[in-house]
Amino acid sequence: MSIIIEGPDGGGKSTLIETLTKELKLPLHSRHCTSDEGPIDNLFDWAHADIATWELQKTSIYDRHPYISEYIYAGLLRGGVAEEFLSITAQQDIDKMARDSLVVFCIPSLDTIAKNIEASHQMDGVAANVENLYWAYREAHANWRGNKIFYDYEITPLDSVIYQAKSFLIGRNK
Repeated sequence: MSIIIEGPDGGGKSTLIETLTKELKLPLHSRHCTSDEGPIDNLFDWAHADIATWELQKTSIYDRHPYISEYIYAGLLRGGVAEEFLSITAQQDIDKMARDSLVVFCIPSLDTIAKNIEASHQMDGVAANVENLYWAYREAHANWRGNKIFYDYEITPLDSVIYQAKSFLIGRNK
């Protein structure tokens, strides 16, 4: 079980993660990608091994998960998704992730994201593709078939996200 914080660069993920780790007393899971350097090598192997061991791991908070973000960033910034991410194994892992996680999609307005990206250092290609990233995440949110929250920090009360996350965790621990 996990809580995955997703969204484009500049969407407010880091601030939300900081708040949720404190409020929910959950650790931040190891990262698979950074804003400056992009994803780690062997990303699919990392994602598959991660999902395969969820029953053995403590509940944690993720700063993105490759089984969501990789389909967006690889397609827009790296010329396409690796073949492994299109496999039956990946689809089975995503199905498990949809059943056993809560995904919080941090997606404020496009203007806000563009301003936030402009004000900070990002991986090559992010600023030039801000609009495409924004719409790709809106589509990912609309198509996510698991537990999800849409969070726009400019209009959604933070207490609402905390409450929904706590409710998810309580419901899963019955």
